[in-house]
Amino acid sequence: MLDWNNKNYDTLVVGSSYACFGYDEKIANGHAKTLALPSQDLYYASKIINRCNKKKRSLKNIVIGLGYYTIYSDLSRTDNEDELSRISNVYYPIFGDSHNACILPPTIQVYRSFVWDIQNIMEYFSNRIYSATFGSYFSNIHDRKKLKTIMWENGSKDWEELSVNEREHAGKKRAEFHNKSIHYKESYAENISILNELTDLCQQENIKLYICVYPASKEYNEYTNKQLIVDFWNALSQINGEIHVLDLNTCDIFQTEDFNDMDHLSACGARKATALINEVIGISE
Repeated sequence: MLDWNNKNYDTLVVGSSYACFGYDEKIANGHAKTLALPSQDLYYASKIINRCNKKKRSLKNIVIGLGYYTIYSDLSRTDNEDELSRISNVYYPIFGDSHNACILPPTIQVYRSFVWDIQNIMEYFSNRIYSATFGSYFSNIHDRKKLKTIMWENGSKDWEELSVNEREHAGKKRAEFHNKSIHYKESYAENISILNELTDLCQQENIKLYICVYPASKEYNEYTNKQLIVDFWNALSQINGEIHVLDLNTCDIFQTEDFNDMDHLSACGARKATALINEVIGISE
């Protein structure tokens, strides 16, 4: 977010791990900044959008990257401690907002010292790391392939190395996990309200709002509850303002090698997706 404030970006990309893995800002010619993170829901995406818009009046485009099931998602209501810790360590320190969470895991401990200024030391090395990785989420020390979601037996194998049966089993397992989201009716209604508020903001500020549904593997899509897809489009039909929707699941250009796992893009898949998004927005390479 400091980088956003200091540079002349006009396109903000937010959203879940789909956008984090799926948008390659390096081919956006300095136009776009990605502030998407794993498990980021629409609530915290909207917090980021509002904060960035206040700091930068040159904002022209907002891209929210998600999956169909995201319309039912609320990070603060998950029972997964690792996911909740992202509120403890990222969103709460920035926004002071735990949303609907009653109890959060403890934050990462920063030890105090009477000799050393620990906070300044941490900021110094954080800036050095950020510069060394050119501000990219993925790097040699944060390897994309090592961050794959493993739902197959041999974790040393990459997605494209799996047999057909292994990919089929993993895709089914992952899709069935997300299919459970359909029961979170309260979150569904809240996310529709969030999107309506965002379209109001974009209309006032003359910003174009895009929703990008990122592609998943055919093995995942085969087992997705089709009602989730129907509900996603029904939710968008309840948005009063203007939203441009790009559904990359309708493209037939993504192959097995374009995925890092069942539903996250590999580096080459991200380049394909980014090129399509940039073409729609009007960003040239």
